[in-house]
Amino acid sequence: MLSGAARLAAPQQQPPPPEQVRAPEPSRGGGGGGGSVAERAVAAVSRLTSEAGLSWSHKVDALGDLTHAAACADAGDGDAMRALAAHAERAATCLAASMDDVHHRVAAAALEATVGLLRVLGRVAEPLLDRLLPGLFLRLSDTKEPVRVLAQDALVR
Repeated sequence: MLSGAARLAAPQQQPPPPEQVRAPEPSRGGGGGGGSVAERAVAAVSRLTSEAGLSWSHKVDALGDLTHAAACADAGDGDAMRALAAHAERAATCLAASMDDVHHRVAAAALEATVGLLRVLGRVAEPLLDRLLPGLFLRLSDTKEPVRVLAQDALVR
């Protein structure tokens, strides 16, 4: 810790100009490269489908990309909406598997993505409920309160 005199003598750091400040980008989860939100959502589903060797943090990142795509689709991004609708069946399979993951962060991320997907797809997601409901009901009795709340939110949607 600096003393009062040392703090006064230390140069003050100026914040960067507004044009240099960028909003944080969603995680890429090791999926590589940029691309549109829709492309990242499709890549996330592909990463989750080929789960071999994915760590819990990579799973959480991929599920975060799905959640971000759902939020963008909810905000009016037509490409994200079309990508989610086109890959809804594969996404539901991945979400159901991720809800059953032993790591609570993976389960929580899967529940968040499920909430977003159900909000955006609405009736299009109805045929997928037979895959999603068993995991949602099981997570209602989870030992972690945030996981239980997310499961309840998904069921209320």
